[in-house]
Amino acid sequence: MWSHRPQVGPLGLLGSFRNLPLRAFKNAHAGPYPPSSSTSNATGNARFRCVAFSVGGDIFAAVDEKGRVFAFFPLRNRYSLVCHLGTPALECAFSPQQRTELLVTCEDMTVRCVNVVTKALVSTLRGHRQVPTCVSFQQPGQLALTASADAVIMWDSANWSRFRTLNAGPGVEAAQFVGNGELVAVCFRDDSILMWELSTLALQYRFTLPAYEHPPGLKRFCVSDNCHVIVARLDWAVPNILLVYTSGHM
Repeated sequence: MWSHRPQVGPLGLLGSFRNLPLRAFKNAHAGPYPPSSSTSNATGNARFRCVAFSVGGDIFAAVDEKGRVFAFFPLRNRYSLVCHLGTPALECAFSPQQRTELLVTCEDMTVRCVNVVTKALVSTLRGHRQVPTCVSFQQPGQLALTASADAVIMWDSANWSRFRTLNAGPGVEAAQFVGNGELVAVCFRDDSILMWELSTLALQYRFTLPAYEHPPGLKRFCVSDNCHVIVARLDWAVPNILLVYTSGHM
C-alpha cells in the first residue's frame, strides 16, 4: 500500500488509492505521476463504488463497479483481491460479530457475504425483487438488513437465514438499525422516516417534512444513538445540503 512510512497530511489525509489495471500502473510509472484522469479512463479503470471498515478498524474493504472486492490491511501495509462477484456492487458493510465477513449488495438483486481473509463466498442471499441499495448491521446483535425499493429484509447472520421482511409501502430509499439495534428506521420516497420497534414491530417514531412545493427528495439519513437527532441528505441534484432535525421537530 505504501512504499515508505505514511505521513498524515495537513487535512488529515493518510492515503489515496486508485483502482487502476496493471497496465495503467506500468504506464503511469513510465510517464508523469500521478496519471491524468483521461489516461486512467482510457486504460479501463473501474471506480470504487463503496468502502467499509471492520469494527476494529484494522481492515477496510472496497468494491468496484465491476464487482471486484479488495481488502486492505493498513497495519500490515498489505492489500489483496478477495474475489470477483461477477456483478456490479452498490453498498457493503462488515459484520460486527464475524469481523472478517463483508456483506455486499449487488445489481443482480442478490446480496453476497464474503470472508475477506479466507476469500471464501460464505453465502448468496436472495429475496429482493428490486436492486438492494443499502445494508446495515445490528449493534449489538446478529441481525443484518438489506433494503431495496420494494422491501426491507432482515437476515440472521449466524446462518444467513431470512428473519423478517418489511414491505415497502411508498418505496424505500434507505434503512438501518438504530437505538442500539432495538429499532429499524426506514426512509421512504415520500420523504418520511419511520422507526419501528424490532421485537413487536410497533411504530415508535414518525418523521415527516413540512409540505413543499417541490419535495426535497431524501436519499440517505443517519440517526443518533438516542434517536433525538436525524441528519438527512437530499438528492445529489441539490448539492451540499444536509437537513438536521432534533426531537423537538419529530
